[in-house]
Amino acid sequence: MNSPDCCLTLIVPKALEENLLDVLLEHETLSRSRHPASRDTGTSMYGAGGFTTSEVEGHGRNVTYQSSAEKVRGRAHRIEMKIIMQHADAQTLLQDIKQALPGSNIIYCITPVIESGSIV
Repeated sequence: MNSPDCCLTLIVPKALEENLLDVLLEHETLSRSRHPASRDTGTSMYGAGGFTTSEVEGHGRNVTYQSSAEKVRGRAHRIEMKIIMQHADAQTLLQDIKQALPGSNIIYCITPVIESGSIV
């Protein structure tokens, strides 16, 4: 297996968290080596086979608010998901997400990974 060469970061409205988790867990690259901890917030399962999730807040004039409470607070509740994987797999996963969740206001970024691993 080739080493992961990118990090796909997804910023998702909180209301879509479970729907996106379902898509991710069904994706071939992430389901090859399923690990029970891979869905736990803050658990790091880098490389094909897992991902991390964190709660984050969106700020700025281009933020889309999902509720009146978010609008009043001036920040949007979001979930950030990070997946270290092969770039080609990230492209395929993005296409799967676009088909499964069209118009979902998911923000993404793909960045290069120079090195990754585990310290055990």
